Amino acid sequence: MKNQVGKTQDVGFQFGIRKTFSVQRQKAWDFLFSEKGLKIWLGKLKNELEIKKEYETENGITGLVLVFKANSHIRLNWKPKHWENMSTIQIRVTENQEKSIIGIHQEKLLNSEQRAEMKEYWTKIIERIGSEIEKPVHNKQDAKWVVKKLLTKKLFLHRSKSIVKNLFFLAASILRQAKYTC
Repeated sequence: MKNQVGKTQDVGFQFGIRKTFSVQRQKAWDFLFSEKGLKIWLGKLKNELEIKKEYETENGITGLVLVFKANSHIRLNWKPKHWENMSTIQIRVTENQEKSIIGIHQEKLLNSEQRAEMKEYWTKIIERIGSEIEKPVHNKQDAKWVVKKLLTKKLFLHRSKSIVKNLFFLAASILRQAKYTC
């Protein structure tokens, strides 16, 4: 039998894409979890993202947040409404000197057709991220939205004290960025 591109022994088919951006790791992470960033890669949420809680987007994507490590990665189940199966996505941000690398990996895809669908989808998503990520924060409302979501809505706060500490550093970073770009 011929080897199929993206077929694994354990998790069906998979797809991954990485791209380097000319922004520091923290800015890339902050963008991915801003209102604009979340809308790009996940969709407009109907409810809050919380670890070990189900989420749903307005366009019908559902799943469960499995792992969240601030400034590193998120792992979640992901199922569009037209699919029968649940896949798993991991988005990771790493750094390379003064640049950041965003990697998106999806596994538990049913077949090569679903893999091809996701290759096209995530390629467009990473390009959209690239077209937005290097833009400055245009107003303090963008920064305030992120701070409000992360702190008052308690996004992932029950995980550990270190995450709470990371969120406060993140909030301070966003406010500093807003101050210098407004």
